[in-house]
Amino acid sequence: MATDADRHLGTALPEYYVLLCAQRYAAAATELAVCTTGDARRQAIARLCHIHESGLIEFRRENERRERQFPYDFRKALIEKDGSTISRPISREESEIVRYAYAVPAFASIDNYRPMRC
Repeated sequence: MATDADRHLGTALPEYYVLLCAQRYAAAATELAVCTTGDARRQAIARLCHIHESGLIEFRRENERRERQFPYDFRKALIEKDGSTISRPISREESEIVRYAYAVPAFASIDNYRPMRC
């Protein structure tokens, strides 16, 4: 079953794969809810675990991709957390870079939910 996101791959947002994993995770969770046999349940749980791990990887990679745009002093203060501070005025463009970098859809919000044992 193709979703709207699947059909529009060519015009996708940068976070397309994070959103795709979230959609597929929701579909797999729905499938798990209607499983009637133990074997079908195990397969659904394995699929959920795989999609969950994939979503977290996509989330981290998208976050890293966005953070690459940070100026050097931002990188030291915000990513490496070396104790340095940004002691200069921040331009509008730089503030937009930071906002954009941390606006990746929160696939990790389901991180605490692990169906049975992954």
